[in-house]
Amino acid sequence: MKVEIEKYPLIHPATIVLIGTSHENVINFTTIGDIAIAGINPPLIMISINENHLASTHIDETSTFSINVPTTNLLEFVDYCGIYTGKVEDKSKNTQFEIVDNVPIITLSPISLIAKVLSRQQISQRVIYLCEIIKTLVDESIYKNQTLNLSEVKTILYGLDNQYYELGKAIGIGYKIGIKKI
Repeated sequence: MKVEIEKYPLIHPATIVLIGTSHENVINFTTIGDIAIAGINPPLIMISINENHLASTHIDETSTFSINVPTTNLLEFVDYCGIYTGKVEDKSKNTQFEIVDNVPIITLSPISLIAKVLSRQQISQRVIYLCEIIKTLVDESIYKNQTLNLSEVKTILYGLDNQYYELGKAIGIGYKIGIKKI
């Protein structure tokens, strides 16, 4: 039997990413869990950010940003970027980064994407951006012999119980294990 609880978009867990923005020589990193793949071909993502975040201002000004997939070794930095505002705190001083296509990417993040805004929709205080991925950058350690190996990427996940989680082991190959049921 199910029990009704407070309304939540309870899709468990949410992937945590660090959004990298830059405008007028101000570098900023913001932690978000409000991200979704919107398509593979073309490569589309959606993110949702509060209108008062510095990242929203930067994205509105430049229409580009980075999406950095942090691993568990960056958990303290991830939480820090979610606690402090870039309007007061220069979070870029606490991580290694480089500039690619005029946006900052986190050097220690094994996956970084460069995104370009296609459309912007505001709902209440949330700004939802639909974006196309214009560049995918991965660490050499997870890309060998032209094959992507994500098994070693310890992605940070977030639950609406206010807990961080670590991605577990692979449990099956997509579009293969269901064939056995037919």
